[in-house]
Amino acid sequence: MNYEFCIVGVGNSGTRFLKALNRLSVDKDRIIVYDTNLSLLKEFSQRFGVQAEEEFEKIGLIKTKLLCVVSTPPGTHFALTRSLISAKHDVLIEKPLFLRSADIDLIEKLASENGVLVSAVAQHRFDPGYTNLIRNLLTNVDNIKSISLTISRRREYETSVGCQQWQTQRALSGGGVLVSIGFHYLDLLCNVLGEAQVVSVNHVFFKFGIEFELDAELRFNNNLELLIKAEWGANVEERCDCIRISYKNSPEMYYSGGQFSSKVDAMKPDNVLLLSSQLSSIIYRDNQIVKPADVKNTLRTIENIYNLIY
Repeated sequence: MNYEFCIVGVGNSGTRFLKALNRLSVDKDRIIVYDTNLSLLKEFSQRFGVQAEEEFEKIGLIKTKLLCVVSTPPGTHFALTRSLISAKHDVLIEKPLFLRSADIDLIEKLASENGVLVSAVAQHRFDPGYTNLIRNLLTNVDNIKSISLTISRRREYETSVGCQQWQTQRALSGGGVLVSIGFHYLDLLCNVLGEAQVVSVNHVFFKFGIEFELDAELRFNNNLELLIKAEWGANVEERCDCIRISYKNSPEMYYSGGQFSSKVDAMKPDNVLLLSSQLSSIIYRDNQIVKPADVKNTLRTIENIYNLIY
């Protein structure tokens, strides 16, 4: 597909997408960027040498086929995506896609009516080590005793301006640590095992109206137990994204840092490389394109938890 590109939202995610396009050797004159924060937009445009568009409506008037990356706060994703689809542009939407899983069906219907492609950001599915986790979950399911998902981040939300950031406004973020940080690794499990139901929420700590700490027990349809421990804040000692699988008759295995092995890998995944792999799947139309419906089980699992704690 011979695309021009538009990045909607030039925060941290938008920056990673631009770097991913650079890694794919996309010429800067084929990239347009947009943001409601005009000073941030100007700074971004000058820093990376790409064209800035200050009016979102003008993106819809562009006749050239665009692949638009929506990397704005999640609460804005649905309206922006709907407008871009109506303008006949293809769209790639950052996690968690939308705030409601019901919106997925609406968007897919609209995309089909307009003959455009809509895809969900799920870059960790493109990590080569993920295939080993999939194989293990599918072939050793009878030997698995339980699965644990641990997510932690140190975040500077303790500062005086912390409560002003969109991440701490649930109407924009959709929630706290689970949806903002835990989505991708939970998606790796739900992609294989489906939607999980809540057994119990054992601990939850709120700050700024969102969950900063969460301990919960869930169960997949095949009766596998999933234990989630997610936290962020100044008390967190180190970053951790880890899936631990406990077996009935063999040693524990871990998925972290893109590796599936007998020990935790502290390496941080190269998100720019993974995003460039996902962008390639769309540009070249390979069989790894992640449709919105492909992440519905993940979003529904989060909804199951949030319906209990909010």
